[in-house]
Amino acid sequence: MAKDILTDQLFLNGDFNVGYSDEQHIQDVILAAPGHYKQHPLIGVDVLQYVNAPMSPRVIAEMERNIQLQLQADGAKNIKVIVHPKTKTIDATGAYL
Repeated sequence: MAKDILTDQLFLNGDFNVGYSDEQHIQDVILAAPGHYKQHPLIGVDVLQYVNAPMSPRVIAEMERNIQLQLQADGAKNIKVIVHPKTKTIDATGAYL
C-alpha cells in the first residue's frame, strides 16, 4: 500500500501524519482525463464525460471496464469496480503494492 501525508490532520506527535493513499490514487485516476499526467499520458478515466450519459447497462459496463483498465495500468492490484446506476456512484477498490 502506498503512503501519503494526510492533510486533514497534518501533524501527529510532532511529525507529519502519514497514512495509506490508495483511495486517493484511485479517485485521482477516475477523475483525470487521458493527457492530464505528463509522465503517463494514457492514464485517466475522465468520468466527467459520463455526467449526462444515460445509465444503460452498456454504459455501466463500459465505465466499469474503463475504470478497471485504467487502475490496472496505474499499477493497482485486486481491483473491484461497481457502478450504481440509481445513485450514480462508483465503488472502486484496489491496492498499490
